[in-house]
Amino acid sequence: MSGSFARAWGRAGLPKPGLGERLKVLLKRNPQLRLKVMRTIRALEKDIRRLNAALAKFEAMEKEYEAKAKEALRAGRENLAKALANSIATIRDYTKIILFMKICFEGICARLKLVFEMGNIMVDLTPLRDIVKIVGPVVAKFMPQVEGSLGMVRDVLDTLVSEMEDISNTITPVELQNEDASKILEALSISIEREA
Repeated sequence: MSGSFARAWGRAGLPKPGLGERLKVLLKRNPQLRLKVMRTIRALEKDIRRLNAALAKFEAMEKEYEAKAKEALRAGRENLAKALANSIATIRDYTKIILFMKICFEGICARLKLVFEMGNIMVDLTPLRDIVKIVGPVVAKFMPQVEGSLGMVRDVLDTLVSEMEDISNTITPVELQNEDASKILEALSISIEREA
């Protein structure tokens, strides 16, 4: 009996953890990292609100300057209208930059939220899957009628964890994908330095 238990229990080393499991362990073992991810999400959301406020301010300025430029043209003050037109062009350039930053920050924030939520899900699913894998064969030896159910549960949990790992591999690239991503990272670093 002890030999069958040892075979059922298994002696092989643990399999190499996937990215999802490593992320889960990292977040679970290092609550500071989890806290840092949460703070980063909050900081990005705060920056997005600031960028929205700046966009609204620039849109209002653009409308105001357009109205003043029209009034200047009606009054025959062409130089003032030219200066206001230049200001409107500058405002539009800044608006494009701010809108781009906002879209990038929203994308980064969405990815961080997905990573954070996936970490929470993996923290819940992986131990359950491991328990079923370890205890399942032992229970099945004593209660053969539950072997089919345990196999089905194990397969479902394996599929869920595997799919979560696949998703985490696609949504969490660790290398910068292009020059824009590099600029975003630089802007984020500057933003964090200002807050510190």
